[in-house]
Amino acid sequence: MSIWEMFFGAITAKDNKTIDLGRVLWLQGMLLYFALTLYDLHKNGDFDATNWATGFGIALAAGGAALGLKAMTEPTGKE
Repeated sequence: MSIWEMFFGAITAKDNKTIDLGRVLWLQGMLLYFALTLYDLHKNGDFDATNWATGFGIALAAGGAALGLKAMTEPTGKE
C-alpha cells in the first residue's frame, strides 16, 4: 500500500471512494495543530507536554465523535 492510498483512505468514507468533508476538515485541523505547535516552540522555546497532550486528545476525541455521529449517513459502496 502506497502513502497516497493510505492518505486517500484516511479522508474517504466507508466505501473508500467518497471524499468525506468531516475527515478532510479534521485532517486539516490536526495538521494546523502540529504546525502551530512547531511555530510556538520555535518562537518561545517552551513546551508543556501535559497541555499539548490534553489539547491533542480533545482534538482526536472531537474528530472521533463527529465521525461516530455521522456513521449511519456514509455511503457503504453496497448500493
